[in-house]
Amino acid sequence: MSNKPPSEVPQGAIRLNTDSQKLEFFAQDRWYEMATETASLFGGRVFFVAGGANKYTQSFNIVTGGTAVDISIAQLYGVHSPAAVNSKTRGVTMGGRNNPSPYAERNVIQFFEFASQGVDMADFGDLTESKGRNSGHGDNTRGISFGRQNGASNIIEFITIPSKGNGTDFGDLTVAREMGAAFGNRTRGCYAGGNTPGDNRVNTVDYVTIQSLGNAVDFGDEQSTVYSRGASSNSIRGVLSGGYGTPNQNLMELFTIPTLGNGVDFGELNRGGFGRSGTSSPITGLHASGTSGSTKIEKITLATLGDSIDFGDLVEAATYGRGMSPSHGGLA
Repeated sequence: MSNKPPSEVPQGAIRLNTDSQKLEFFAQDRWYEMATETASLFGGRVFFVAGGANKYTQSFNIVTGGTAVDISIAQLYGVHSPAAVNSKTRGVTMGGRNNPSPYAERNVIQFFEFASQGVDMADFGDLTESKGRNSGHGDNTRGISFGRQNGASNIIEFITIPSKGNGTDFGDLTVAREMGAAFGNRTRGCYAGGNTPGDNRVNTVDYVTIQSLGNAVDFGDEQSTVYSRGASSNSIRGVLSGGYGTPNQNLMELFTIPTLGNGVDFGELNRGGFGRSGTSSPITGLHASGTSGSTKIEKITLATLGDSIDFGDLVEAATYGRGMSPSHGGLA
């Protein structure tokens, strides 16, 4: 097949190259082959942490589906809505709100090893400031935290995942806000939507280059002013689900990460709501739980458009929980 597309092909389009039998995406006037690899170093296992009234960690198989299990890894401090980042072997949460009340923000950074079971999270270091309702994305070595409760700070900070240590200033968001959704690939970390002081919602989408330092840059806009959405992404596509303030809380929205631009319709969830969690492999996006109190995990295929389908259940509903995967968009 020719690598030179016809002029009408839109940015972010995906095709199957019938010569190579590889998926390709269109960006900057040419087709690029999509990276593929085994869905997980741990047989397809992904992890859900924090949220709800629990301190434990749930594990789920992104390949086979089914019911999640409690793997007996408790948080050092019980929080919900932290920024969650991970390498291929280690999961880290940054900040979060005390759970249960009083809902004060914390600066604690906690971590666990994916290969462990029955070994509780341990102290990693401290953030530069206490923050909750923040969100995270990163690559295999660097994890980034965006946002803070009540939109009180525009500070972006980062950690080095393979080592332990305190958070370090990365730069600033274009708009200080809380409860945005983080997604991205190995190069870019994106932060979409959120809520500013006075309940002023924004549809701003920012991005940063993960392995550099500096202020966030405008990526585009969400279709609506929403916050507290689930997010999943591979190297090309990021999909946001649900949220507070949408005309339709079942809405899923698509962004093409290597290019800049506004979100477009992806499909609809079976069950909407906000306070959702998400995670992904290169092929599959999972979106779970939320304020509806449901334990349902819903599945999408990232390379296509369409509505979600039922894929399994969490052990316990995890409102404002976070998902982790050894093969999310920042790693695969």
